[in-house]
Amino acid sequence: MRVFTRMAFCLSLLGVSFIINMQSASATSAWDYNPGNIISDAVMRNSSSMDEGAIQNFLKSKNSCNDTRTYIASWYPTVSYHIENGHFVCMADESFNGQSAAHIIYRAAQDYHINPQVLIVLLQKEQGLVTDTFPHNYQYRTAAGYGCPDTSACESRYYGFENQVRNAAALFDSVLNGGWTNYPIGNRYVLYSPRGGCGGSTINIENRATSALYRYTPYQPNDAAKNAGYGTGDYCSSYGNRNFFLYFSDWFGSTQAQEQNVTTIKQPLSAPEFYIPDGNYQLLTTSGKALDVSGAGTSNGTNIQIWTKNGTAAQTFYISRRSDGYYKIANPNSGKVLDVSGASMDNGANIQIWEDNDTCAQKWVASIQDGNYVLRNACSGNALDVSGGHVATEGQNVQSWEVNGTKAQTWRLVALDAAIIRGGTYSFRTVEGKTSLDVYNSEMRNGANIQIWSNNTSEAQKFKLSRGTDGYYRIFHPYVGRSVDVSGASTANGTNIQLWEDNDTCAQKWAISQSDEYYVFRNACSGKALDVNSGAINIDQTNVHLWEVNDTNAQKWKLIGRR
Repeated sequence: MRVFTRMAFCLSLLGVSFIINMQSASATSAWDYNPGNIISDAVMRNSSSMDEGAIQNFLKSKNSCNDTRTYIASWYPTVSYHIENGHFVCMADESFNGQSAAHIIYRAAQDYHINPQVLIVLLQKEQGLVTDTFPHNYQYRTAAGYGCPDTSACESRYYGFENQVRNAAALFDSVLNGGWTNYPIGNRYVLYSPRGGCGGSTINIENRATSALYRYTPYQPNDAAKNAGYGTGDYCSSYGNRNFFLYFSDWFGSTQAQEQNVTTIKQPLSAPEFYIPDGNYQLLTTSGKALDVSGAGTSNGTNIQIWTKNGTAAQTFYISRRSDGYYKIANPNSGKVLDVSGASMDNGANIQIWEDNDTCAQKWVASIQDGNYVLRNACSGNALDVSGGHVATEGQNVQSWEVNGTKAQTWRLVALDAAIIRGGTYSFRTVEGKTSLDVYNSEMRNGANIQIWSNNTSEAQKFKLSRGTDGYYRIFHPYVGRSVDVSGASTANGTNIQLWEDNDTCAQKWAISQSDEYYVFRNACSGKALDVNSGAINIDQTNVHLWEVNDTNAQKWKLIGRR
């Protein structure tokens, strides 16, 4: 198999800025480009930065796909364009063997564990496909510039949009996994251009992600290229890696931070996000005003505001977790869901109700701040926010705004559904009834280990349940008051369960669900369950830890009341 050491496509070399419509100014300076660390390994690996819906919404936000200048097609008779209903069809709306660009990008990102933002930027810096309003067949044929060395024609076996995207993702994945690269970590001489006599300089390549970019486009920008921003430098300038850095920074934020701007929300199920059990809630500001559907309306577009708490259907919201891990916040009175108008990523975008359409405009991520909740939208990463911070003003509008840590963005959840089990003192017995949840050696100190042990009447097997207004339960020892706690508030499988002084953190909050006559206790930090190690429910001193929910007997507990 032929191995290409120079993967740069000609547009990367020449700079797309004067060939197709590109932004004329950058919020990022090209002088911020670090040749030894263009992008961190963590950012390149952040495959959960965008789901398919977020990718599609981002592509549409950059290109409305409504260029009606169809006469342009007659200027270039050797290429073909897709024209429908009097306008060009751009990449965001194009279909590739029945698949959208967003779907192909998302699937490649997931299959090869590559940040989809990296693939989006690659398509832009190679062929300008994100912003090009009238792309043609040749651009799609070599969309990512894969298999296109500078010194010869592109390899036809790599033609095709999906083929290009997946091969590019596979190359990045290979280098990140320690595979071959012509620019491994360390001091390497990197040219400014493939043109003879232009020279280069020695770079200390600091990580594999940067090495992968140099394997793909083996040149660095010279001073003239950096002075030009997105524009054209001199004879010895190349632009591929410069443009990658500028586009990524301007569109998605830092190439070094693990959590960037707008579309970088991680899937809640794979990140340490607060877990909310499905149910009906009232959402209150820090001053006690309630999230409210204006006039108890039921029509699409009805506004969301805050109002004095009144217990009506206009202030009831059913929060449930979608299959992709995001939350849906529905108003049962209308059957419609909380929605960012137009899927906007702008500060001040209005919040309304709209029929459920499963787009990112209606998907939310929950996190915790000072004991309250911050709800961030999946399109933008912006938070559910009370306009102007007037959290005590009846009728104040609710909007989307960048996260700022203020009280305007913190919400107290009040559970409206009846308790699954009443408060009281219980023993927690395993399925076969021979063993119970137990404090090792009856040590009631901070850090005392939680295990299982043969049933007995000791204080070590007595635990009290108390339900908070948010619907979560605290499990604590009735005499010393210390709570059953996930060590370090970790979300990892196998994290130890211990006793610890009460601190009202998610590590000590548990959601209860019923499984036949038994109960499953899911921790609020992660949604993972209180679990007997290896399912050894009949062996004394078996450790109890945190584990993903799996419907096994290791996670089922029968509560025996001791009033």
